[in-house]
Amino acid sequence: MVAERLDADLIPRAAVLVAVSTAVVTAAFVGVVALVTGHASHVTVRLPFYVLVMAVVFVAFVFLIDSRGSDGQTVIVSSIGVALLGFLIVLLSGEGVVFLVTNPDQVLASQLIVYLVSAGLVCTGLAYWGLRHWREFAT
Repeated sequence: MVAERLDADLIPRAAVLVAVSTAVVTAAFVGVVALVTGHASHVTVRLPFYVLVMAVVFVAFVFLIDSRGSDGQTVIVSSIGVALLGFLIVLLSGEGVVFLVTNPDQVLASQLIVYLVSAGLVCTGLAYWGLRHWREFAT
């Protein structure tokens, strides 16, 4: 039944999506560790780029959701929310990548990375489920 519904092209695309999403979420978790432990140095140097990404996400989402005929309040509130979420993800992931590059021994040598990858994978599944079923809870 389920196997019949799975398109042969869907499995590789889903695998890539899961892998990329898990990597981004894992990098964000590493970024949280870097920020909490004080290893995130020179964040203010990279902050303008994180803000730029937030602005791009905001404008892109305004165009995307407005083209679907949503009312103005929905467009602006949704765009602000998605932009802030995008900023947070880019900030944390960026700092996680910087921490990984500058301190690979602290990140990769411990079992912490296994837990962070596991948490990233679970968050990917929860995000997919949430995006597919959010309407069930919004009503």
